[in-house]
Amino acid sequence: DLGRFGYQKYGVPVSGAMDQFAYRVGNIIANNNQSSPSIETTVFGLKFKFLKDSVFALTGGNLNPCINQKPIMMWQSIIAKENDILEFQTPMDGCRSYISFEGGISLPDILGSKSTYVNSNLGGFHGRSLLSGDILTNEQTFEPNKYVHRRFPPKLLAPNYGHDHEIRVILGPQQRSFTAKGIETFQESEYIVSDQSNRIGYRLEGPKIEHFGSPDILSDGTMMGSIQVPGNGNPIILMSDRGVTGGYPKIATVISSDISKIAQALPGDKIKFL
Repeated sequence: DLGRFGYQKYGVPVSGAMDQFAYRVGNIIANNNQSSPSIETTVFGLKFKFLKDSVFALTGGNLNPCINQKPIMMWQSIIAKENDILEFQTPMDGCRSYISFEGGISLPDILGSKSTYVNSNLGGFHGRSLLSGDILTNEQTFEPNKYVHRRFPPKLLAPNYGHDHEIRVILGPQQRSFTAKGIETFQESEYIVSDQSNRIGYRLEGPKIEHFGSPDILSDGTMMGSIQVPGNGNPIILMSDRGVTGGYPKIATVISSDISKIAQALPGDKIKFL
């Protein structure tokens, strides 16, 4: 969902959807509250069977979704019949897709959220990723006479993520921890997404950013999109499962509307900061 707020002071990460734009739009299309729980599936997706007639929406990265091996459209509501099989074939654009079911998913609130934080087995479905044989439920009953087809507004373009990402940032809060040359390197260079990236943070590879003095600071709070630079000079963009504090200086912060671009980036993608 949107995340677990109010518990960072106890060391509990926010978690929640990586691409919150796609996640929220999916819930709107599925006729849900924007904070209803959805499934986030990454790169090669998943495969599951509908145990009853249902309405759902797919948003985010295009992982080539199919029902009963026939391609289906994204960014619109879809009716699935009992015993239909939804699966994803191969990533076409982006890397994270969101499956939002009308009526949400029946899960308990853990510290005010249904989000899964896998590293601590907290929340979601038994605190872990989904496994073969798991059954998810909700209380929604599909009523054909009340069904209204919904889709992303046709006058707007659904996101096209690609592999070259221009990311807008605001410098700080510790830009003074870097030399003028270091700031220039950060702003003028192109970086590559490392295969060591995950929901905690995106590690980037490229020209080294020069610190002014020590690469360490007194640990302070982090936020979605904070860009830390450790001693090796390679930036790390902090994401949903980030630690609540960090001891590396933060050269800049990604603006909220561009975080979705990061969330959909694949290893090897190029990133340029603006």
